[in-house]
Amino acid sequence: MTSTTLTRRLLAGATVLGLSFATVACAEDNGEANGGADNGTETAAEDTADSTAEETEGAEAAGQDPETEETVDVETADGNTALVPQAFADAIAEREQDWGQPQTIQEGHNGSIAKFENGDRIVYSEDTGAVELVGMIGAAWDEQGGMDGEVGLPVAAEQETDNGWTQEFQNGVISWERDAEGNFDSTIEPAQ
Repeated sequence: MTSTTLTRRLLAGATVLGLSFATVACAEDNGEANGGADNGTETAAEDTADSTAEETEGAEAAGQDPETEETVDVETADGNTALVPQAFADAIAEREQDWGQPQTIQEGHNGSIAKFENGDRIVYSEDTGAVELVGMIGAAWDEQGGMDGEVGLPVAAEQETDNGWTQEFQNGVISWERDAEGNFDSTIEPAQ
């Protein structure tokens, strides 16, 4: 689960706790108020503890260390900021000297993408990590639907071949290679 979900659950627990105290303040009978406070406080504490435990168990079950799911703000070239996982921010920072600041950072249902002025990108998801997507393979990926395309997200950096380049994705491979006449073209091979 994402840190946003954890934050929402913690806020929900705090809201229950706040409502419990409001019930105490509005109660007419002092004895009823004390009983309401005890029950409300215990319930809110149990809900918050259960929520936190579920988040921790969920993260551990997914192979993630719940302590490393930190997020940080990354500034884009237009001065906007985006809250991204630390690993994604680190990959962006590593490329900023060569590629400049990201022009945009977009979040989708299955990952995030930082696009740079030169057209290159870094694609990130919890499943794949941060993977560079450059050149014509990136253009072919965009044409096939990008983050929502059938080939999925990149899982490894492109590799040079005898005739061009190839890159592995979640559901296939995209290649940018020269044919027999010397012309470059992209091919998409679905995973089998």
